Amino acid sequence: MQNKFIVSCKQIIEKYPHYLLSAVVFLFYINFVPDFFQGDDWLWLANAKRLMLNPDLFFDRPIYGYFRPLYMLYISLCYKLFGLNALAFGLTNLLIHVINCSLLYKVLIKYDFEKRIAIAASFIFGFHFLTSPAVCWISSGSDLIVLMLLLIFSIKLPDYYKKPDMKKLVMLIIIGFGSFLVKETGFVSLGLFFLYPILIKKNPLSKELRRGSIILTFTYLIYLSWYFSARTVINKELVFSFGLFINLWYLVSYMFMPLSKRIVEMFGNELSSYLSILKIITTVVIPVGGIMLILKNLGQKRYFILWPLVVLLPVSLFDWNLSLFSLYPQMTASRFMYIPLPGLAVFMALIMGSVFIRLPAKKVSSVILASLYVVASFMIINKIVFLYETRQQQNSIIFNALNTQSELISKADNLVISSGSNGGYIEQELIGHKEIIEDICFLITGKEIAFSHLSESGEEFKFVEGENFTFLIWNSELKKFIPISD
Repeated sequence: MQNKFIVSCKQIIEKYPHYLLSAVVFLFYINFVPDFFQGDDWLWLANAKRLMLNPDLFFDRPIYGYFRPLYMLYISLCYKLFGLNALAFGLTNLLIHVINCSLLYKVLIKYDFEKRIAIAASFIFGFHFLTSPAVCWISSGSDLIVLMLLLIFSIKLPDYYKKPDMKKLVMLIIIGFGSFLVKETGFVSLGLFFLYPILIKKNPLSKELRRGSIILTFTYLIYLSWYFSARTVINKELVFSFGLFINLWYLVSYMFMPLSKRIVEMFGNELSSYLSILKIITTVVIPVGGIMLILKNLGQKRYFILWPLVVLLPVSLFDWNLSLFSLYPQMTASRFMYIPLPGLAVFMALIMGSVFIRLPAKKVSSVILASLYVVASFMIINKIVFLYETRQQQNSIIFNALNTQSELISKADNLVISSGSNGGYIEQELIGHKEIIEDICFLITGKEIAFSHLSESGEEFKFVEGENFTFLIWNSELKKFIPISD
């Protein structure tokens, strides 16, 4: 009886290995789920609450001028279900990441990858430390949803080109355009729509495909024209020609060697010189390896080799002041990496697959390498999450301190806070994040309150109409805001 149970388990694992992998990824990341909010989380949460009070805000651009109505709706639903329970938000992010691991396996099988390559790519993606900003920072959850929709879009794509009809086209438009309404990155679904037929040597403008191609293209372009004409913030300067090429080359090679200023400084000057040499080699070798794989007779498999180029192309259009062989970018490039990461995972799986198949003890070697990869990822993610946890703890202190004075704050139109003579990180938070303090106050009181920080040198108050003022001062010993007379 026991043997039959073991055999049944083995059969299930062999048939559905992606479910087992997803479960292991979930257990791996469960230790890193955030237990409080930080940074832009408050902006999304406050606007979610505002949306419940005024549904017209669904069509507004509350976050830095971006129009992301479906993500706003998603955050609102989560807020309705979980309130200010950061752990529940974090578990939802993790659940979507786990789903993406499973979807990546399914789409790779759909695109005729060998089972071992599909498992390896899903494994590399699931545990990669570049997934941590999206998984462990609640407001970055839009990347998780966009990738989920793009993977579903990619699963549906071959069916449409095999036997095109209006029903399949409408489904592609709903999924692809839906990803666009979650975040602007979803626009790359248009590029993926045209990439696939080229790889299978079909003309998307042929008689049977022309109507669908025109309908989908015009749907995207009409919306895109409206989107940019109604922008409420100024875009970064655009770059074309050589600048675009450098940006794209740098961002793709960055996935293979993702360094930051903080990491480089940890190595010291002597080791940094070796890192510079390694960076140059990586930057040169990666495109060569990519071109070799593209030129191989891989058919539709090249879809995922070219995936990072398609996904990173819109990002590369903006001037990030990147130098091709620079050790690290001045901007935080890691925030762009979750969606293109499946391409890196497939690339690495193909390279390693061709190496390990020649080894005499390939199963043992694979297990050892996989174990080292997971341990290394765990250590790196632990360092990244430590920075997040520090910010979350600081935000928790500020939130609890304001919540203690909620009754007093709710009576005011204007909140003035002094960080005192020993404000430390509290002063930095108060000076640099006025909108966040106002959003926290709104979440606590349900009332729009103007916030101003009062420094020792004095600061111009940002008062709104009204005569009700509340003055608080930070007490670093009690870690509380204490009311003071004006």
